[in-house]
Amino acid sequence: MLSARGTGQEGETELEQRDLEQLLLRYEAGVNLLRETLAGVSRDLLDFKPAPGKWTIRELTAHITDTEIVAVHRMRTVAAEREGLLTVFDQDAWINELFGAQMPVELALSCLAALRSYHAFALRRLDASAFSFTGSHEVSGSVSLQKMIQGFTDHLEHHAAQIAAIIQQFDAMSQGSDRAE
Repeated sequence: MLSARGTGQEGETELEQRDLEQLLLRYEAGVNLLRETLAGVSRDLLDFKPAPGKWTIRELTAHITDTEIVAVHRMRTVAAEREGLLTVFDQDAWINELFGAQMPVELALSCLAALRSYHAFALRRLDASAFSFTGSHEVSGSVSLQKMIQGFTDHLEHHAAQIAAIIQQFDAMSQGSDRAE
């Protein structure tokens, strides 16, 4: 249950509180969604390139965790400082230069789980007004804490669906090669 305290300001509704609660539940559930998506994935599948220039499941998992590192920093900056500059990061450089292709998936998942759990602890204790605090993103401009939570929740869910599609692609290719033999 959301323990963020209402402000009593006009415009704050029970519906907005329920929407925020649902968003936080989705944010917290993201790690389990990713774990379920990755259940039973073989090493060959983790390192399968779905197309030239596309990331493997291992690289996607590292990317999701890299993004969470940045996300938590951005959200905590806005929540604690009531504003802040939200810088961009070069996601390809982080994967290519920081060993995304070699990253143990369980290590990435453990880090992701710890970051989400740690941050959710704070989010659930914020005053409801904190979710409207904004930071200034270098590219996108002003963004509220609530919009950041929404965006990073959607980001993980999008990549979980992408991983599921890669698994289907791999399975279809494997079945096709089995028939060719």
